[in-house]
Amino acid sequence: MRSTMLRSAKAMFSVLLAVLFLLAAFGCNGADEQKTDAEQAYTGNTVHEEPYVEREGGEGTDFSVLYQKTYTSVVTVTIEYTVREQIGWQIVTEQKEAIGSGVVFDAEQGYILTSSYLFETANLELSCSVIFYDGTAMEAELVACDAHSSLYPFNSTTFYNSDIAVVEVTGVSDGTQTLPPGVAAAAFGNSSEVEYGQSCYTIGTVLTENGAIANVLESDIVTKPYITHESRFQLADGGIWGMERNLFDGSFGYLIMTGLTLREGNAGAPLFDAHGNVVGMLNYRAEGTRIMQDANVYGISFATPASTLKAFLNEFYKSTGGNVSFADDIRTLTSIFSDTCTLEGAAMTSRDERDPVYALTELYDDYFIVGDESEIVFTDGTYAETGETAAERVASQRINSTVKIVCYVYTGSSYGVTEGSGFIINSDGYLITNLHVVNCLVDETNSVGNINAQVDPEIGSGWFYAIFENGFVDDSDVRKYALLRLEVVAFDKTGDLALLRFVNGISHEESGKTVTGFSENTVCAFETDVAFGEAVFAIGNPEGFGVVLSQGVVSNPAATVYESEVGYKHVLTDCPINSGNSGGPLFNAEGNVVAVNALGLNIDSYPGYENTSWSIRADAVVTFLDTANAIANGTLKTSAQLGEYGGNGRVFVRADRLQEEAAYRLA
Repeated sequence: MRSTMLRSAKAMFSVLLAVLFLLAAFGCNGADEQKTDAEQAYTGNTVHEEPYVEREGGEGTDFSVLYQKTYTSVVTVTIEYTVREQIGWQIVTEQKEAIGSGVVFDAEQGYILTSSYLFETANLELSCSVIFYDGTAMEAELVACDAHSSLYPFNSTTFYNSDIAVVEVTGVSDGTQTLPPGVAAAAFGNSSEVEYGQSCYTIGTVLTENGAIANVLESDIVTKPYITHESRFQLADGGIWGMERNLFDGSFGYLIMTGLTLREGNAGAPLFDAHGNVVGMLNYRAEGTRIMQDANVYGISFATPASTLKAFLNEFYKSTGGNVSFADDIRTLTSIFSDTCTLEGAAMTSRDERDPVYALTELYDDYFIVGDESEIVFTDGTYAETGETAAERVASQRINSTVKIVCYVYTGSSYGVTEGSGFIINSDGYLITNLHVVNCLVDETNSVGNINAQVDPEIGSGWFYAIFENGFVDDSDVRKYALLRLEVVAFDKTGDLALLRFVNGISHEESGKTVTGFSENTVCAFETDVAFGEAVFAIGNPEGFGVVLSQGVVSNPAATVYESEVGYKHVLTDCPINSGNSGGPLFNAEGNVVAVNALGLNIDSYPGYENTSWSIRADAVVTFLDTANAIANGTLKTSAQLGEYGGNGRVFVRADRLQEEAAYRLA
């Protein structure tokens, strides 16, 4: 066995704070009854006949055609090894196996790309075999892996987290054996061209209680084409002597995030795009991070991009004297901040936990806190509606309309960081989110149907920040995410809604000029009509991973569960909503907001509700904004006071922050 060593190890140390979010585990008190407005006479089944057309990519991606195109390149990889353990005076041996997936990338040489994770627990006394699509089993050998030698423990091999290994089918390269008929090498695509919302799929092996099932297809979308938030990828195992370890170990630059479910046996499974090209490989090592281990995540998996795979294979071919070479695959990112604006860092008031600027930059070395006086100038806000699918088109319009919200909470004796989501509703820089995202007392007072029983009276002076997914700056040659400060303008105590505003001055470039405010293309419009079965798309900050897209359908557009507690109906969907999605928008296929994502049932308490999510209907948000504006302009008198906020007992407004009405747009 030989190792291909490409990179030196890099130690990373950081502090991980748990993202606090309310996955409300409410007891259901009955089902909603739906009645039709009119009944039609039954006339029998009508059959609509249309010619069958094979499609790849686009709205009607035909995964049956793609499966036939690619499944013969996918294999099952089986590792068998012996474990010896001394019990008393006896040496006890046990036979074990690891089963995963792989993909043929060179049929002439019998080379297969798979996961190095499969080999990590094995020892030198191992045997490897691969099973092809037709059931043919052939012996194989591990010939390369992304690894390096380690002094601890004692000259062992340490595998990099790119999770790459290459096995060679015995006898193929010298012509003594041939691969089964029909086996073809998979084609690589460019991971730099992968975008939000594109269709994707994987074919791999799935392990069950009754054995392995080969060539299982699963499809979904790319939920985030590149993720570099290293602070979210602390490994759960603690490392050597309990030191922190990060999944980002220098062996890859970014990961692709998808809505696929990573199952046991999927280690090494290829990630295909909607044209049947390999754009990544599912990364099983990412499952070992603290967040993935501790949180009840739904609809989240990660893949090593094809750019990393191809770079490794180029080095592999060089080491073997081969003449195969893959073209460079480099993703270029562009900041949404104009080159004409200079972002000054916020000043620290103290070098301890009482100062959010100090604390957040100590916790996250990729954060840059922008000073309140900096004028923020965004690049041209004319976003073209692009993409073959509705998910792609919504993402192209609305990714930069949605922000990750970071809240720093210091109570005088302890501190913490909570995260959520929000979206822009007008060019003046107003945002909508959930009240529980910015209410630091919510964890102490949470109860069924009343998660904001108490609201922090100091909420007006809280430390809240917005992060745009492409809002980064280069600080001392290090790329960092810019945190722009927000302030709470108004909130609905019962309805769990909050209106926020950017503190900094905002402008954008348009036709060569600098125009005050956000571009109208960035502003989200509300749509109050929503129907059963309608396609919907959530954009938010699940588990702190940044701005992420997910898709689903409307299960119930007007669910009455909790209506007696909150005063409005919810939109019920099967769209993946995780911790951190709170306050984010739920869009329809036209890119209009039909609801605000609010809660999902806790999977520990309600295992049967894994893909059931609740969102606050757009008409309830509009009612909140109308009430807040009425309080601000004096047409609705205040009868209650909470800190610096006056209101009617439900909706509270801070008069000095909403002196003019907060405009909003209806679709």
